[in-house]
Amino acid sequence: MIRIPMIAVTCPHCGDKGNVPLPKAGMIPVGKCPRCSKVIAIFLNQIVLLDQKILSCTPIDQARDIYRVLTRFLYQRCQELAFTRARHAEKSRMITVTCSHCGEKLMVPLPKAGMIPVYECPECHEVIIIFLNQAVRLDKKILKLSTSDQAHNIYQVLSRFLYQRCEQLPFGQVLHPTQPGMPLCQNEGPLKGPISQCEVDAFLGTDLILIDNKEYFKSVFG
Repeated sequence: MIRIPMIAVTCPHCGDKGNVPLPKAGMIPVGKCPRCSKVIAIFLNQIVLLDQKILSCTPIDQARDIYRVLTRFLYQRCQELAFTRARHAEKSRMITVTCSHCGEKLMVPLPKAGMIPVYECPECHEVIIIFLNQAVRLDKKILKLSTSDQAHNIYQVLSRFLYQRCEQLPFGQVLHPTQPGMPLCQNEGPLKGPISQCEVDAFLGTDLILIDNKEYFKSVFG
């Protein structure tokens, strides 16, 4: 019997804790919290809340909406310097990744929730970053920049990679240990109402800052 690797996650809306399957490399599982029914995505090995209106969108609009939410989250994590020059830790759960420079198979620790580990490949000595549980190519020159410039450049690399993944619609389903699965596509109708203060804050704090990002701009305005 094949044992499916699981990770522990917590819903940021209701606080429900549980285990979900470890996302496959490059995948962004999407579904509903079994307790509060909020739409969620597993991103950076933790739960990120999505907008309920995504359920009534076309696949293309779903991809754009999910990209907008996740790139905001990614931007915040990069600004908080959630990436680290990682070393192999003892007694860590390991995953297998392929170096995007030389193709070497590497065993690396499973990234902690919200973290973006940076490694040097032992074979080619180039730099990779573990994102969506796979290795993404990173230019060594980035590590010689100031901390703020590192954050900006790593964000640019990862946001482009994320955009490509969202355009390819690699969305799966969140599986709960006690339930067979929760489908994303349900016709609940669009949400209506005035713009909330939370949405205004999100625009001023994130959207306005990211407006010069080509992929982010395209996801918003098409």
